[in-house]
Amino acid sequence: MSAEPGRAPRRPPHSPRTSRPGLRLRGLRLRSPSLRSLSLSLSLSLSLSLPSLRLLALTLALLGSGAAAAQDGEIIRDVVIDGRADVDLGLLEANLRTRAGQPYNRSYVDEDIRWMHDTHGILVEEVFIDPGFVVRFRLQRIGQYAWVRLEGNDRFSESTLRGVARLREEQPASPDQVTKARMLIAEHYRGRGHAFVQVDVQKAVDEIGRQGARILIFEGPEVETTDVFIEGLTALQVDDAIDIMRSPPGFWSWLVGKDYVAANVDRDIVLLEAFVRGEGFLDAEVSVAPLAWNEDRDELELTFLVEEGERYRVGDMLVEGNVAIDAGELLKDAALQPGGYYRSHDRSRVIRGMRGAYGDIGYLDAQVRVEEVYSLDEPRVDLNLVLEEGVQKRVRDVIVRGNVNTRDGVVRRYLTVYPGDVADLREIRYSEDALVALDYFSDLAGTPKVRVTTEATSDPGLVDVVVDVDDASSGLFSFVVGAASDDGLFGGITIDKRNFDINRRASTWGRFFTEFFGSGEAYHGGGQRLFMELVPGTEVSTFDITFQDPWLDETREDPWGLTVQAYKRRRFFDEYDQDTDGGAVLLDHRFSREASISFGPRIERVEISDVDDVRRDSVTGEQTQFAQAEGIHMRHVLEAGWTYRDVDSLSEPTDGFITRVRLESVGGPLGGDVDVAKLEFGNEWFVPMGEDSDGHMRVFHPRINIGLLQETSSEDQPFFENFFVGGASGPFAVRGFDFQGIGPKEGMATSGAIPGGGQVLVDTDGEPVGGELALAGSLEAVFPLVAEYNPFRDRDEITVKGVTFIDYGNLRENAKVSELFDEMRVSAGVGVRLRLPALGGVTLALDWANALRKEDSDDTRPLSFELSRRF
Repeated sequence: MSAEPGRAPRRPPHSPRTSRPGLRLRGLRLRSPSLRSLSLSLSLSLSLSLPSLRLLALTLALLGSGAAAAQDGEIIRDVVIDGRADVDLGLLEANLRTRAGQPYNRSYVDEDIRWMHDTHGILVEEVFIDPGFVVRFRLQRIGQYAWVRLEGNDRFSESTLRGVARLREEQPASPDQVTKARMLIAEHYRGRGHAFVQVDVQKAVDEIGRQGARILIFEGPEVETTDVFIEGLTALQVDDAIDIMRSPPGFWSWLVGKDYVAANVDRDIVLLEAFVRGEGFLDAEVSVAPLAWNEDRDELELTFLVEEGERYRVGDMLVEGNVAIDAGELLKDAALQPGGYYRSHDRSRVIRGMRGAYGDIGYLDAQVRVEEVYSLDEPRVDLNLVLEEGVQKRVRDVIVRGNVNTRDGVVRRYLTVYPGDVADLREIRYSEDALVALDYFSDLAGTPKVRVTTEATSDPGLVDVVVDVDDASSGLFSFVVGAASDDGLFGGITIDKRNFDINRRASTWGRFFTEFFGSGEAYHGGGQRLFMELVPGTEVSTFDITFQDPWLDETREDPWGLTVQAYKRRRFFDEYDQDTDGGAVLLDHRFSREASISFGPRIERVEISDVDDVRRDSVTGEQTQFAQAEGIHMRHVLEAGWTYRDVDSLSEPTDGFITRVRLESVGGPLGGDVDVAKLEFGNEWFVPMGEDSDGHMRVFHPRINIGLLQETSSEDQPFFENFFVGGASGPFAVRGFDFQGIGPKEGMATSGAIPGGGQVLVDTDGEPVGGELALAGSLEAVFPLVAEYNPFRDRDEITVKGVTFIDYGNLRENAKVSELFDEMRVSAGVGVRLRLPALGGVTLALDWANALRKEDSDDTRPLSFELSRRF
């Protein structure tokens, strides 16, 4: 156990007890710190074969002839080892208790003989005392077992245990190998709940006279841990402590059990003690109460006992060695402040923050040393933060590596560090994050393969900024089978070339597919994107072709981009079908790192067909809006958007906000059959909620979206121009409600009040017709659950996230802002986000929500999911 800074190392009250080899005598295992400390009188084991007993007897006889005459207490002038042992003689000499310059002791000689035999399989032929009192050991060559057999194993197969023990079947093995195999097999069993396992070795002779070894396994019962308790915690939560331990049963333990592993208990003592001390209880000690066994001794309960002691607070905080940055600036927002509890993770955050502050101004080698001064009168720690600033670095060169088929300019245009600049860590991190967000450089599992670092040069004041990318993957051709709660089942084909180059053609038509999808030599490396999909489904069918070039002129720092899109989409509703065919040409321009705009025309042909109910109201003569809209409608649109993005990361934001505004002008002077104006406003925030024990950030993620529609002509406009609220995806999603499940509906119903059962138009049943004013938002907390280490980036990538949320939304038929918050719908729930590397990095989003506040006409759906699978 490591000592707490400023304190002497302390052995924990319940220290780990590792299994050591021992002698088996009438079923009793004798334990000792070393076999060498056993006297020769205990060395005869019932597990030894008769030839072994004869060998030991011969050794004793030989000793009697040579060494017995020597007198104990005489000073040994030298120790000599003769003979062939196939073991380093220096290793043997270093471990003998019989040593030059020490008094001669016959029992030490006996222990040395036993140790060499048991540890290395060495046979001592003779021990002589040469003139001048030189002790000479004459050794015999190390033996080999011609065969090794396993007996008594039931739970694990022989092939499994041989793999664990590194023993080959029908192959000879040295005594060292057999001894190690015995230990490995025992560790394998203990690590899987067999707390009472015993593994012994017996020598034997087979039917043809070959000497071998029998490894005898006594498995014992498989022991399970049924519960874990922690006693003695006063200021800390037991659940938080349980989360960092290995012994407690987990979520699935009710189904698969939880093996009792003594080594894990020992580790948990260390982990729990470190956890409690890390929260400021610097004198804390942890032990384990006597194990609470059941009658059959195959189940137990563990109780960890915590003695917290006093909780330490931070006293004075002084900064020394700082020249480039004022001490007040360094400590202004520090995680540790005088008077606060002295937590170890906060101390680490202070160190990281100070080094980060220096790294942001080019002091890449800055080091912080913490000197702790403990008060003798109270639980208080004064901190001296000693800085070694080093030398401010500037960028000598920017080097791009690994871009085999991608032009240098495509990579460099996203970098914000240049030769001659101060080596600012913020800009280096931003450059890496910008490249990751592009998704140009990732493997087929969707794992980013981008890293931006610095390398030292011969000049201590200069560094090279090195950009490493993996350009191996190219176009992704996928067969897609999936399901989504909003879109039903679907399946089809997608082609996604994320680093497309329209000007780089294949060398020959015969090599088109190889170079397009495989080697990346064709149509690759220009920083463009080509996306095509043909995906029919049970509720939605889509055909889409999109081309994007985000940087039309690489020489500009404020780029212009182009998007060209053509699509055909069809959605099947209960009452009607809607087909939308269209295309768009959009330009976008980035003014700064944060702000950008986009604008351009869009033309769509919308057809409403297969309307089920075209009947008219028996009183008013009106039809449903679906029947009124049946036919073809041309939409001529001019759209514009503005985005302001101020976040700490483009790929995984944990701090900041994003604001979006989108305006559509449909019809009017543009022509067409529809005349409306639509405004959408959206904002989302990312608020850090602190790191977990692995340093991964929890994030509070609220969002809000508002939509407003205004008709620009006196004629009624088709219902599909309205906003719709509800479902799991899109800007107006409200989980816990069905797709478009919030707001007014229309349908025909038979009225008993009308003679003959006439039809009346109702707004409580039927299909959603949308509204002119929409609101949807969420208060969501996102926390990481599982992360995988990405060696290319030398950091963790989050693969599983958990979410808890409260969603809210409303939809008004008329655009009256004063009524926006009337009849607000609210839901609450939990969810999980799972990235599936084996399926190309596809994400599974699964949410369960309960509608807490709803109207009678609303349609609810507790479970929502989105899942796609790539073959």
